[in-house]
Order: sequence, then C-alpha cells, then structure tokens
Amino acid sequence: MQPREALIAALVMLSAACTGELALEGKECSSEHPCSDGLACLPVLDDLRMTCQSALGLCLEDSDCPEGEGCAGGVCAAEPDDVSVTPPPDLSCYTEPQAPPPGELTHCPFECIAESLLGDNVPTDRLQISAFTLDDYFSSAAPAAVDSAVIGEEGTGEGQFSLDLPVDTWLVLRVEGTADTLVLFSNLAIFGLYLPASSCDDDAVHTIWVPALTEQDYQHLASRNGQEPIRPGHGLVIGQVLDCDHAPLADATGGVSLYYDSASLVYSPADAELTDTDETGRFFISNVETGQGLAAARAKDESGDIVTIGPRWLEVQAAEASLVLLENP
Repeated sequence: MQPREALIAALVMLSAACTGELALEGKECSSEHPCSDGLACLPVLDDLRMTCQSALGLCLEDSDCPEGEGCAGGVCAAEPDDVSVTPPPDLSCYTEPQAPPPGELTHCPFECIAESLLGDNVPTDRLQISAFTLDDYFSSAAPAAVDSAVIGEEGTGEGQFSLDLPVDTWLVLRVEGTADTLVLFSNLAIFGLYLPASSCDDDAVHTIWVPALTEQDYQHLASRNGQEPIRPGHGLVIGQVLDCDHAPLADATGGVSLYYDSASLVYSPADAELTDTDETGRFFISNVETGQGLAAARAKDESGDIVTIGPRWLEVQAAEASLVLLENP
C-alpha cells in the first residue's frame, strides 16, 4: 500500500484559499477557480476539499484523451449516452461546491449488513470487515484499522455487525474471507465511502450496506463479455455510480487512471460497453495493473450537458477487486 514518492509529493496540502485567479499547487480549486497550467483539481485524502495537485500525466482537458473520450477529473472516459429514463436523474449536486469540513474528527457507531454484491443469497457470516481512513491506507505500508469486526463473532450473524467509524473523512473498507466462511470469498476493497457528521446528530440507527464478492462472482465479472480472465499481478475495478437521490445511474461511463512516476495508465477494455453503467449503476474494468490512482464517471443531465462524477481515489491490488463509490457524500 506504500505509494510512490511522486504521489506523496502530489498530495501535499496547504490551507490558503483560492482567489479568483488561477490556483497554484496546494491551493483549493473548483470549476469557478481552476488550476494553473500543468495542475489538476483533485480531491485531498481526508475531507471534501479539492486542491491543485501535480497532474502526473493525467488528462487536463478532453484533447488529452483518446478520440471519443473526454476528461473527467483527470480520468479519460467515453462519451455518455443521452438520458433514457423519465423523469431524468438529478445530477445537480455534482455541479455544486461541497460544504467545508468541520474542525475535528468525530466517531460514532454504525450498524452494518454484509450481502453479496450481485444479490445472491450467499451467507456472509465469518467475513472480516476492516475500516481505515483513506489517508492512512495510502500513506502507510501497514495501516492501522480504525475498527474491525468478524461477522457473527458477537452472536449477531446473518450478515449483521457494527463498526465505530469516523465521520467527515474518506474511508476504506476491506471485506475479506476467513477460514470459517461457508463459501470462498475474494478480497474486496471499497473506496469513496464518506459519512457526514449529520450521521451522528440524532438517535436514529444509520445502516451501511457492505457488499461482499465471492471468488466465483469475481471470476465471472472479470471475464464477462469475452474479456480475458484476470492475469497474475492484475485486479478488477468496479465503479458504482449514483445520482443525487442515491439511485443507480444508468447511461453513464466510467474510467480509471493509475499513477506512475511521470505518467498515468488509462484503461480501455476491449469491449468498450463494459465502461457504460448498467441498470445497477455499475461499470467494470478488468485486468487493471496494481497501483494507486483515480476513478471517475461522466453522465449527461436532462439538458444534454456532461457532468463529471468524482474523481475518487482507489488502489488496485493483485487478484483482488476494488469497488469505487461514485456518489455525492
């Protein structure tokens, strides 16, 4: 999980706010306050701010991408289809600035339920769930979990468990099989999880759905539509795209770009339709090399304008799946 030195340098943050001029490296940025040349407006690791960071070969505009694709937050993605559903999905939250982060980190308990990603009736008892802050997960070779649980260990079972999690910061969940699970599970890392502080404001129970992926489903998704099986040293990326009502968003397109020392790799599967989201709002990119990078999606609103969803940080590990939640926190 140790990032390359170039990535560490790209994530240095400064606290100064942007002015109306082009933003410099480390300054906050937005569509109204773009970055100066050679810098990309990317999310920081610990809250909702966007700052100008080294592009490291990421796309900065549509002309940097292959023909028929456009730049979405440093990631190239195909042209999305026109809206095909009535009423059209609400995408307004993705064009509005995010609220500023609070001053201190707060933890609160969350009830969780683990179920198969594909909706199969698969028992998830004895799975181990571990939660990390994204900052620690990216910055440490051996990150410490903020909390963890083995489903059924405390007597609840049936996929139910609880975690004490920090709010107003990006989180990573790892879902891993143990020797006691009834079926063989593939390791799954979940990125893009952000729990707002409002989750701790009342006595209501806030439930987090945690997907799990069996090894059989991992192999099925990795080789669907005639794609090659996962090669050694590669992994599977699954994007989950939601609209502003947190409903699955069809007709969007997704993309992934991984950092290297001075460039990035953009993944375009042989079957381009796999980067189109289906009725579940998911896209799939197989045989992605290991490394840290970004995932993003593009979608058209009811006026036909293209809206960027993301980007979100992710890490790909060999023989594992990475699920990226592309949604409004």
